[in-house]
Amino acid sequence: MKPPPAYWSRQTQEFVDRQGKHWWLTMWGWSQTSLEQAQRHARTRLQELIARGGPTGAERNWYYPAAPLREPCLESLGDGPEPLAVITRNRYGATVLNTDAVLIADVDLPNAPKSGWFSRLFGRGTATAEDPADNIRERIATFAAARPTLGVHSYRTSAGFRVFITGTSAAPDSAEAEHLLRELGSDELYTKLCRSQHSYRARLSPKPWRIGLSAPTVTWPAPDSEAQRRLELWVESYRRGATGFSVTTREARFGPAPSLDEAKILRWHDEQTGADSNRPLA
Repeated sequence: MKPPPAYWSRQTQEFVDRQGKHWWLTMWGWSQTSLEQAQRHARTRLQELIARGGPTGAERNWYYPAAPLREPCLESLGDGPEPLAVITRNRYGATVLNTDAVLIADVDLPNAPKSGWFSRLFGRGTATAEDPADNIRERIATFAAARPTLGVHSYRTSAGFRVFITGTSAAPDSAEAEHLLRELGSDELYTKLCRSQHSYRARLSPKPWRIGLSAPTVTWPAPDSEAQRRLELWVESYRRGATGFSVTTREARFGPAPSLDEAKILRWHDEQTGADSNRPLA
């Protein structure tokens, strides 16, 4: 996969629209080559926005395809300009696996029904209410049984399940990937993100609020050295707080073994998320 852009630049300019309203327009540009190229890209995007009438112009969909995510690349798996996978840090500070070599589905649990434990506590409902997690496990097993040539690797997460599909060449922006993700019940916003970023994603470290921390107040790239220092201090505190938690617990595996490259990604994921650690999920 192509790693995220290494260089980013922000350009801001005042703009007066046709109705005389004043705007401060900000646009980011990016580059894999240099900061100067990112600056030129930002200026070009800003002028394109102004030429189209600013934020109130008639052509509102010019932003698409969506911009790449503004995340620093922390580590790569594989050599060369297009590694197997990369780890980035997202806007709220968690590390994220990005890859186009293994399909990853994110399946959230539905909101807890009002019947069940709470209702039984007050004498309503029945003790035979279905467990939503078991329903998802059954869906994953049914999916695997219908596709015996694919490897299906499921994990429990704090909010649901994560499923790796090996043995498929479905690109993240392909119709096949969209079909597989939809059949597994993957979140629609996640599916759109995979399509626009040409990459599947899996969070590797806890969400900060699940371990008693707030999100960082500085976003990358930091505007100055003082902001960069604050961000580094936050990362240090976050790493210490995250050591007692895991992000996934290994659940089940179906179908044939993964390829060597797929196995590398799975091992990387399992080590980073603590899939076999028995630590509490966060």
